[in-house]
Amino acid sequence: MANGWTLLSSVAACVVSIWVAQAFLLRILEVVVLATSVMYHGFDRKQNSRIHKLDMLAVGLAIVIHLLLAPFHFLDDLLLYYAVAIAFFWHSHKFGGVWHLTACGHAMGAYAHYQLSAAMQASAA
Repeated sequence: MANGWTLLSSVAACVVSIWVAQAFLLRILEVVVLATSVMYHGFDRKQNSRIHKLDMLAVGLAIVIHLLLAPFHFLDDLLLYYAVAIAFFWHSHKFGGVWHLTACGHAMGAYAHYQLSAAMQASAA
């Protein structure tokens, strides 16, 4: 059951992130994250496997690109959102089997993307 919830929360977060992305590069990165996340949460399910590392690398790359594209006045908020999301993921991996923390991390990541999109739109206006 846990992997079903983490898969569902991951797919939902990626769909929201693709939907609100303000740059084509962000959409491409989110599609890559979606693909690696489905491979990990849907099929592989082994921590520290090759696909798990690929999934974390794709997410890390997306975060770096988001930080580079974020308006300067929004960086502190974005860093806080990502710090909370990373804390959820770290605790879920550290303690194992705490799947609801992974789902919270996915939700926090999607919220960060939504807020980034709003900040980018406000800066463009």
